[in-house]
Amino acid sequence: MYLSQDQVGDLLNRLSAPGCRLVVNFGIGGGAGAAQRAVRSSASVGGETFRYEPTVSEARNLLAGAGWSPTAVATGRELAEQFLTGTPMSSDLTEDAFVISAATPRG
Repeated sequence: MYLSQDQVGDLLNRLSAPGCRLVVNFGIGGGAGAAQRAVRSSASVGGETFRYEPTVSEARNLLAGAGWSPTAVATGRELAEQFLTGTPMSSDLTEDAFVISAATPRG
C-alpha cells in the first residue's frame, strides 16, 4: 500500500524465479468499512500515504503479469474467523482486506 502500482509490479517481477512461492497482503482493501477508516485515520496522523490498493482482480492480474500464478485468495474476515475466533484479538476485519498466495512454474 506504500508503493505505487509500477513499484509493486517491478518488485513482483524481481521476486519471480522458477519454483518460487509467495503470499502477499495488498493492504486494507478499497472499501470504506470501520476497520479501513480506523487504519487510514491512524496512518494519516503518522504521515503515511497509501499509494496502491488494488481490488482482488487487479492484484491477480498484476501477479500474473509478473509471472506468478495466483493459487488462493483469503479475505480478512476469513482469516479472522480461522485464526482469531476464541482469542482476545479483534476479528473486526472486512471482506475488502485480502491476501493472495501465488507460485511460479518450476524451471
